[in-house]
Formats: sequence, C-alpha cells, structure tokens
Amino acid sequence: MHKLRITAFLDDRPGHLKQTRGILEALDTIADIMVTEVNVPIPGIPSQAGQWASWFAGRSRIPDGCRSSVYPPDLIIGTGTHTHLPMLQYKRACQAPAATCMTPSSLLVKHFDLCFVPAHDNPSDKPNLFETLGPPNTARDLGGHEPDKGLLAIGGVDEKNHVWNSDDVLAKSMEIIKASPDIHWTVTSSFRTPEDMLAKLLQMQDVMPNCTFFNARDTGPGWIEEQYNQADMCWVTADSVSMTYEALSAGCKVGVIPVTWKNPSGKIARGLDRLYKEKWVLSFDDFFHDKQTWEKRRALDEAGRAAREILKRWRPDLLL
Repeated sequence: MHKLRITAFLDDRPGHLKQTRGILEALDTIADIMVTEVNVPIPGIPSQAGQWASWFAGRSRIPDGCRSSVYPPDLIIGTGTHTHLPMLQYKRACQAPAATCMTPSSLLVKHFDLCFVPAHDNPSDKPNLFETLGPPNTARDLGGHEPDKGLLAIGGVDEKNHVWNSDDVLAKSMEIIKASPDIHWTVTSSFRTPEDMLAKLLQMQDVMPNCTFFNARDTGPGWIEEQYNQADMCWVTADSVSMTYEALSAGCKVGVIPVTWKNPSGKIARGLDRLYKEKWVLSFDDFFHDKQTWEKRRALDEAGRAAREILKRWRPDLLL
C-alpha cells in the first residue's frame, strides 16, 4: 500500500499548531506518512466574506502548495477556525476526508468527516464527533523525569473566564517551593501573565534559592516540552488548560493552583473537575491540606488516540 498522504492546513496559533502536529507525529510513529503543509494566513473581513461566498456558491479550491502534486491526499487535517473553509474547499476538489480538532461552526461541522472534540465541550453523539479528554498536543512521555526537578507553570489574565489574583498565586507558588526544598523548581510564565506577576516571580527567584524563573517571552519553540520531560512534578495554574494537558501527556505528576472562576460551571472549570474526579490531577487543597498524593498511572495520550481513530476509519491496514 502507498504512504498515507496528508495535507495539513496550519495557521499561526501555537495551540492550533500543537494540536495538528501532535496528531501528525503520532501518526508518524505507527504509519508511513507523507505530509504537505499549507499555511493559512488569518484573513481580513473582506477575505472572510469572499471565502464564505465561495463556499455557498459550491466552489472548490486547490491550494497553491498542492497544485504540483500528482496524487490527491488520503486525508486533510487542520485546527483553528481560519483553516476550516480552506480545508473544506480543498475537500470538494479532491474528495478526501477532512479531520479537525475542536468543534467547527454549526454551518460547517456536518461537512467534516471527523472532529476531535474535548469532553468539556459536551460533544453530541454523532458519528463524525470523537470525544477526547483534552486537546491533542506534541508532548510525549520520554521517561526522563528526574525526582529532584519540578516545574511551576503560571498562567494569567483571562477576563472572560476567571479573576486573576497575583498575590494569591505568588503565595501558593512559594508554599509549593518551600514544601520541596530538595527539588529545584523551574518557574515559567505564559503570554497572559500580567506585568505585576512577572515582577513578583523575579523577586521570588531572588529570595528562594531552589527556583529559577524563565519568562515565556524569552523561551523558544520546544522549550516547555523539554521542561515537562525533565520534571517529575508540575504545578500549573487552573486557567492554563493547554499546559495542564501537555504536562499530563508528558507523564508528569500534575498539581493545580486554583483561580476564582467567574462561572464555576463553565467549560474550563468543568473539564478540570473531571480531571480531579478521575484523579489525573491533584488540587492544591488535596495535596497540602488532605495530604493526598498522585496515583501512579500512564501518561495521557490523546494525540495517539486521535491517530489510531483516523487509521481505524480510513487505513485499518496500517494498524498493528
């Protein structure tokens, strides 16, 4: 049989890239694949209107990067709203199945052959919707976790979902570091971390010798994955959904520093509650007040589950 030919539509959002690349990397470990990448710029309003007009007119389009290809793809994949219409137009042109992460708009979801939807989105029971515990990503458990290394990942402001309190997050971070004096803690921020929190983390580094702070803006691609691979224990603020699932995928013991939710029944809080109930993660109170510890378990592998589902549907001959 020929290689599994895949056309991947990529936008410039790091989270979207990790979801698509995570599935592609998982596919590459179990199948012989050939990937053509199509970069999708974020369109302006006139361009978006043109895309929708073209879609409703029933037009199809072969991306410039695919015009020279002799063979059509076996699969089209991509993540992010701006990739959806270009993917579906290409699907019309080449009649290949199209898969995406997250739930597309109600106008488009039925046109996708497979959508990997996180459980907190409450996907309905439809054959083209496949529930994942969390978003696929590029983190993998490489088995290199060192007992004397920890990671503290700090999120930040999200006006829609939670109230950020820098003093409270700092106090809990310091309590975590003090509780494990034999562990050297790598502390990192996110692009949402406010300036006052960044200043507090720098000050914390000065007074606590067993931690080193790295501003996310100063780290390059792949840096955070290296930290997951080295750390035995990882504490993440509750708002940092992607870092929580990445740390779990890397096989870390994951603890969660709480934030105040504006809607305690919202999808982010709801997804975290499931992780607590299924004992994937420990809350701050469970660890410090109830003295609970992590269960020994295998790493989360949603990218692998997604890859196997793709092969099960369209290339079962490649499954072991």
